[in-house]
Amino acid sequence: MNLARSLTIIFIALSLVSTGYALTGIVDSQSLIGEWTGDVTESVDAQYFLTITKVDGNNVVGKARAIGSKGGKTGWYDIFGTLQGNVLKYHTADNDLSVELVVDGDTMKGFGRRKRIGAYGKFTLTKTK
Repeated sequence: MNLARSLTIIFIALSLVSTGYALTGIVDSQSLIGEWTGDVTESVDAQYFLTITKVDGNNVVGKARAIGSKGGKTGWYDIFGTLQGNVLKYHTADNDLSVELVVDGDTMKGFGRRKRIGAYGKFTLTKTK
């Protein structure tokens, strides 16, 4: 077997393994429905509230809001997203906020970014209802 063929086989094998690691957990999509609360840290310091109201296939719909540590808060805004394996990705209607979370039972962790103001945050959420 020549070197190029060996390297190609190794590359394909590693690609398949890494894809498997990214989607190791398959989440019951209906278990996402409910209220999630937690914190956003990094360039932001806020309490975060996420309510998932509907999951249809891998499409996720809900609403969210944040309350900053200095009293600033957002109103509730709609979110729209997708669930792929154990990864929930969602955004606001205007795409200002985009969030990617890894779901692990009753917790979700990940990162989000607000484009307009250049803010980003580390999300840690727990299901409360």
